[in-house]
Amino acid sequence: MEALITPVKTSTSTTWRREDLLVPVSSSLKKVSETKLETLDDAIATLKSEPGIETLRHTLRWFESHFLKDDASNIKVSNSKSAQVLFVLVNVILPTYWSVLEAARDTSHTKVRDSLIRCLSSVTGISTIANRLGLLLNNCQSQTQPEKDSQVRNVIDLSGLLQKVLKKTAFAHDLWQDLFSFVSVPAKRLLFWKEAVSLLATGRILSLAARADEVTRDSSSVLKEGGWLGNGAEYAKWLGSTIQYMTQHVDVSNEENRKAVTQMLSKALVLGYSGEAYFPVQESLSKLHLDNVVGAVFSSALAGNGRDLNVYRQTLESLTVNEQRSVLHSVLRITSRRIQSHDQDLLDGYRQDSWSKVSKGVAGLLFSLTTDNHTLSECLCEWLTSSSAAAAGQGIKVHRAVIAVLARDEGHLKIVFEKALSLFGDKLYIKHAPLLQQEVSELVDVEGKRMKFSAEETDTAEGKWYRSLTTIQDTVGSLEDLIAEVAPTKKLSAVDNQSLNLDKRNNQSLSKTGTASRIVAIEEVDVDSESEDEDIVMYEKPDSDASDDDEDPTLVQRDRPSAPVYIRDLIAGLRDTENFDRHKLALSHASDLIRRKAGFGSEVSEHIEELATYLIGLGDKYNMDDFQQMRLRGMIAVLLAQPLKMAQWFSRTFFNGDYSVGQRASVLTTLGLGARELAGLQKEDSSLTGADTSSRNPFPSKLLPDKLHKIYAIEAKPVDDISERLEKSMIKPMALEAAEQLSGPSALKVRTFSSRMAVEKKREKPVANSLAKMAAEGFIFPLTGLWRMHAQAYGDQTVHSSPFLLTLYLKTLSLILHAAGSSISSILQVTAEVWDLLLSLRSHAGDLPVLEGLLFALLTLLDVNENNHRSIADEHGKELLETQEWVQTVFEKIGGGSEEGDRVRMLAAGVLTRTREVVEKHQRLLLGAMADYM
Repeated sequence: MEALITPVKTSTSTTWRREDLLVPVSSSLKKVSETKLETLDDAIATLKSEPGIETLRHTLRWFESHFLKDDASNIKVSNSKSAQVLFVLVNVILPTYWSVLEAARDTSHTKVRDSLIRCLSSVTGISTIANRLGLLLNNCQSQTQPEKDSQVRNVIDLSGLLQKVLKKTAFAHDLWQDLFSFVSVPAKRLLFWKEAVSLLATGRILSLAARADEVTRDSSSVLKEGGWLGNGAEYAKWLGSTIQYMTQHVDVSNEENRKAVTQMLSKALVLGYSGEAYFPVQESLSKLHLDNVVGAVFSSALAGNGRDLNVYRQTLESLTVNEQRSVLHSVLRITSRRIQSHDQDLLDGYRQDSWSKVSKGVAGLLFSLTTDNHTLSECLCEWLTSSSAAAAGQGIKVHRAVIAVLARDEGHLKIVFEKALSLFGDKLYIKHAPLLQQEVSELVDVEGKRMKFSAEETDTAEGKWYRSLTTIQDTVGSLEDLIAEVAPTKKLSAVDNQSLNLDKRNNQSLSKTGTASRIVAIEEVDVDSESEDEDIVMYEKPDSDASDDDEDPTLVQRDRPSAPVYIRDLIAGLRDTENFDRHKLALSHASDLIRRKAGFGSEVSEHIEELATYLIGLGDKYNMDDFQQMRLRGMIAVLLAQPLKMAQWFSRTFFNGDYSVGQRASVLTTLGLGARELAGLQKEDSSLTGADTSSRNPFPSKLLPDKLHKIYAIEAKPVDDISERLEKSMIKPMALEAAEQLSGPSALKVRTFSSRMAVEKKREKPVANSLAKMAAEGFIFPLTGLWRMHAQAYGDQTVHSSPFLLTLYLKTLSLILHAAGSSISSILQVTAEVWDLLLSLRSHAGDLPVLEGLLFALLTLLDVNENNHRSIADEHGKELLETQEWVQTVFEKIGGGSEEGDRVRMLAAGVLTRTREVVEKHQRLLLGAMADYM
């Protein structure tokens, strides 16, 4: 017998079985420990091999271990290999892991996220992120809705990463220090620094972040609101803060350091974004932004700290003349707003006792910045007397502060006086005004010989005020005078905490000794000095874990699964029904992971049918509250990943698959909601996949048993809700038209006209309809064709002909047809196919739900063809008249008074109205059809 069986060929299969991918955690950790990284090529190969979380952590730590080394493995050093590493991190690792790392609350994932941020904190890293973000934003403008949603998720991840990378106040300083440490050639170092300046200070990052926020708001996959990076005012403040930190921590006496700071500040002054909304309207947007930058750069001086005054002077002197003038004007506006609250009215502004401490401090600040700087001193003179009214709108006290500064130099004061006389003086009035003679006499004559004119005007409060102007002697204070009016900032909180702790310790010591101690001295705390530990990440207190509350420590599960980051992990988690945590994590992350991976690589396309099969056949073993919603979201994500292919696959599955009624209902719901999302209607349906099933049933008399109703109602509810909403939207115009006709002649009616601006404001932004071009081939023809095949083969004895599924089938077909709209391709062929099918299903209309679904489908078909009445009369005259006669019979037979009957009669009336519109408009074309039909 053995001789009869001769082997023809012997081969060894090298194909990996899917089960082989599931390895124990201990085995996975062992492989990580065995991974040896010696060069950047090894690291690149590891990152491209779809690493697990432990492998990624090991690789990132290896990168960080070389940060302080000037060798070939330091990715902070800009070269071709480090650029490849950063490219892989941004284009491969980030789309896979970032959302998981951001959502995780455990320390291990947080450390991996922080390591990734540190690895990308370089000029090349920022440039790589910006280039990738710009590419994705450009792709979002030309892609269809499903592809766009996938790209938007990557845009959100990149925008979130960029905010994390740039969050540090010391970011610019750290970039410069890295360049100074690892780039030995000054010319090459300057070249890299120019690239950093162009990214940060010229608005490139800001514009990309703003575009990302706009795309996120307009997309269906809005996961979170935009952050500070896309806000011009907040970005300007951050930019000024990072420049301030750099000026304080580098030696600006060094020419190269000073040049680096000057380049960044010079570009930041012309960023061109607006500040906050409370600023005066007449100020230009550039001035508002400039105030945000300058206010952050000079924050310590504005707070009364003169420690860095020499640094500010050297930095100002390195700027061009126009830039110095812009900075000084910004300082004047900032200080004016600070002391403006003290100016109650015009008279109080010039009283001697109103010259407060903060006013002296402002004068001291201006004097400190302009002393020994001829350019800025002339700028102050011009600010007071220029015909361009640069000082207009500013507070009175800031004018007094400028005059007090200029009074230190007799030449400048003379220039201001002469220009003021030429601009505002009246020579004839000054020559003959008695007030002038009187005031001169009061200044030069002794008591008893002074001239005094008795006039009512001079004895009033206003007159006395004018006479007292010559006695005002404003003085220039010091920067410390500004401290009294500065509100505590975040940096003061550390000092406050120290003082509170000190008070507690003192109180405790007093309670122990029972005696009070005399204060010997008060030591001044340097508020502006920043601790070296400021950049250390402060971890939040972890959330309470229910599993840790178990009294038996042996039952506490420490080795918890993490969210899947690869499609293979997702499939394994869906299959692992024995592990509740892993199974629920896979199901809850299925939709987001599939949507993110749909436009990234080939993972989804290689496993798409397998994913769909698992999701459809998935059972609720653990009785999860939101199981059906999570499964439905995952199925819709699979459909949108490859809509044409998977729409046909889902249609075949509905008819041919070995599934339960509830699972078939979920397939129809997936087709209906997925089609509407392709058409750009997803925002209207965003709440339906998690809708509450406890709302009223449209036909209370037709309820299933409680257990079955909970299963099927969840599957069909989204389609029912949308159908009910569309019914009202299609009936409402007809009802309004009827009411319009009954209200009288149009000439007697009052019309309300809206302004063009109001109309444009209410107009919604058009959304591309990606469904129209594939609805016929992918959705409608497979559903109608397969129904006819099964009807011919099996008749009415199939599960698809049950009232529940048939009603859902008709509503799903209607939703697809309505979402595609009149722009659907092959509309004439689609109309003929759907109309014939609907007329053939009249024999199933004995049940009210089926009758409602059939009438809804007819109304939708006629509504979609609203602009094709002539084609309907010419091509489908017989179907039109047959439909009209049948619906008329239905309307007469179905009685009113009940909720079910009223809804059916409403739909029937809508269909009759639509058919009569066509018949009345095209009677001649219908004469032949009427003869044939009769």
